[in-house]
Amino acid sequence: ANLISNAVHHARHEDPSVPIKVTVYPNQVRVADGGPGIDAAMEDRLFDRFQTGSESAGHGLGLAIVQWIATAHGGSVSIEPNEPHGTIATLHLRDR
Repeated sequence: ANLISNAVHHARHEDPSVPIKVTVYPNQVRVADGGPGIDAAMEDRLFDRFQTGSESAGHGLGLAIVQWIATAHGGSVSIEPNEPHGTIATLHLRDR
C-alpha cells in the first residue's frame, strides 16, 4: 500500500492524469508511474526514515516501512527510473 500511495501522491502531484501501473508477478510486485521521478539528491536516502523530498507533505516513513517489512520477510525493495519519466518501485518477495 505504501508503494502505491507514494506513486499516487508524488506522480500525480502536479498532473492527476499521470498513469500508475501495478503489476503482480510470481514473487514480485511492481509499481510504475510516469511522474517526475526521484530527485537525484534523494537517491542515496530513499529508504532512510524521516527523509522527504522538497515537494513532499509526508513524514518520510513510507519507503522505510516498505523496506523494513520486506527485509523482515526475507525480501527486498528497489527503486529505479522509469524511462522516459517516472519511477518503478519493485517489491521482491522470497520464494517459499
